[in-house]
Amino acid sequence: MELFVLSACDRLGIRKVLGADFPTDEHMTFVESIIKQKDLESALKAKSEETEALEKGLENLVTASEFFDQLKSEMECGSYRGATIRMDMQVSTRVMDDAPDCKLNMKLSTTSWEKKLNMTMATSEKLLFELQNAQRVLREDQANELEENNK
Repeated sequence: MELFVLSACDRLGIRKVLGADFPTDEHMTFVESIIKQKDLESALKAKSEETEALEKGLENLVTASEFFDQLKSEMECGSYRGATIRMDMQVSTRVMDDAPDCKLNMKLSTTSWEKKLNMTMATSEKLLFELQNAQRVLREDQANELEENNK
C-alpha cells in the first residue's frame, strides 16, 4: 500500500517536497481505513482530525480528496504508468488466382506524433484496459511464434 501512496504523490508532483518520514504509520493506518470505505467524502468528514493530519503531511499541497482520488487510480492501474498509442499502417496487396500459398510477414513503422486528449477517467481506464489486453495478445503471439520456431 505504501508503494501506491508514494506513486500517487509522484503523480500529483509533490513527492519531492514531502518530508522523509512521509507516510508515517499513522498516515498508512488512516489511508487503509479510508480506502476501504465506499463514500470517500463522508469517510473523510467522519475522521476530520486524521484528514487534517494527512493534509499536513502532504504539506497542504493537495486536499485529502484529491489525494485519495489519485490513490484509487494508482491502485486500479497497478504498475502501469501510462499508455501511448502510435499507429500508422497502410497495406496494399494484389492477389492472383494462381498465386502460391504464402505467409505474410509485415513490419510496421510509426511516425512520432503527440496529441493530448481530454477524456473522462472511465474512458481512460477503458483505453488502458484495451491497451493492456492488446499487449497481452501480442506477447502471446510472439511466444507462440517462438514455440513454433523451436520445434
